[in-house]
Amino acid sequence: MNPFPATPRALRNRRRGYAALMMTLSLTLLCGVLGFVTDIGWAYYRKQLAQSATEAAALAGSSYAKVNGAVCGQNGVICQSTPTNCSSLTGTTSLTTACQYATANGFTDGSHNQVVKVSSGAGSTSNGVTTDYWVQVDISESLPQLFSAVLGHSTMAVNSEAISATTSAAAAGSVYVLGSGPGTVTTDGTANVGTNTDVYVNSSDPAAVQLQGGDNISHTGGHCTHIVGGCQQNGHSTISPQPQCGGSAKTDPYCNMPTPSGDSGCGWWWWFNQSSTNFSSGDASQNVLNPGTYCGDINITGSASVTLNPGTYHCHGNININTTGTVTGSGVTLHVCNQNGQGQCNITHGNVTLTPPTSGTCKGVTLYQDSGNTNRCTLTAGSTQKITGVIYVPGATVSHCGGASASAPSQTLVCNKLYLTGGTQTSGTAVSPYTGTVSLCK
Repeated sequence: MNPFPATPRALRNRRRGYAALMMTLSLTLLCGVLGFVTDIGWAYYRKQLAQSATEAAALAGSSYAKVNGAVCGQNGVICQSTPTNCSSLTGTTSLTTACQYATANGFTDGSHNQVVKVSSGAGSTSNGVTTDYWVQVDISESLPQLFSAVLGHSTMAVNSEAISATTSAAAAGSVYVLGSGPGTVTTDGTANVGTNTDVYVNSSDPAAVQLQGGDNISHTGGHCTHIVGGCQQNGHSTISPQPQCGGSAKTDPYCNMPTPSGDSGCGWWWWFNQSSTNFSSGDASQNVLNPGTYCGDINITGSASVTLNPGTYHCHGNININTTGTVTGSGVTLHVCNQNGQGQCNITHGNVTLTPPTSGTCKGVTLYQDSGNTNRCTLTAGSTQKITGVIYVPGATVSHCGGASASAPSQTLVCNKLYLTGGTQTSGTAVSPYTGTVSLCK
């Protein structure tokens, strides 16, 4: 037995000492937990910002590539599969564009413990998605720790990654008429147009479209003719279904498409260097055209059959096809230049079958006429005329009659004005990177 039993006051003091000790230990633990949660919360917040920045940067890089053809090594489209620090890149390219967007969203390579790396390529991405072109952005940031440093963790790494892809796609419509004023679309009274896509007419004039006689424009698949202005129908002409009038003008889907490259030009001596290339007879095995620059006319007449080898044909003179023979070209682009007011395409007769390249900056483009060239483009060979791909004549009138319902081509026509004659059939719209999609795939 304790001869000196504790007094009530002593017992109370002893209990107070225990409480103070427990409170001290609890507060230390509580502060540690609060500090750890604060550090984790800040890291999570920075992680979300970094992810948003990587996605914006990747989309920007792919968007740059899309409007510039999405072809490695051309027009600033870079393919570099090895991740590269943004601080080492210069110029205006798909990769520097991605870096600029990362910086605009608060992440700069080499600044504030941040590392921003970019890579790109064609084909398969690192996560197995096959596409025309991709851009990958990786951002890492080392965050100094406050409370967690007590536990020996002075920094915490935050990492984010995003991959965007550019994929070729079809244009929204088969015809874009960009001109203004009355009669941007006119006919000769015999037009019979059939398409399962949309037609867009940008003129706001009440008589933007003028149909004659028994003209007929018919759409299937829920598509129709869109006219900013109105339609003037004479005789028994019809548009089925009824056109949608009064909407907004449609943007030229290929306005960012670069002029086909590789033209060696004809120089100041052009007037003296206009030797024509003529075919008036012979079969396609004898008559072969090769891509390149042509300062004079290309004339295919009589009974000649001609084969066009794959590539781009830069024509500073006229292209005249009026033959009973066959003209074929696979993977070709006809570039009608603007040379001193010259340069014109006239396809008026013949079994003409042309398809566009499947790669390069001219991917999907079969006929390209310089925007400053206002010479009429005539494509009126009728049912034996099968031109697949983009026909781009933004500054001139196109006279059009081609395609047959049994073998109608997928085609997108862009012109200033359109004159329709006879039967015209299209089965779909052209596919190209310029009307493609840009999306995140990781």
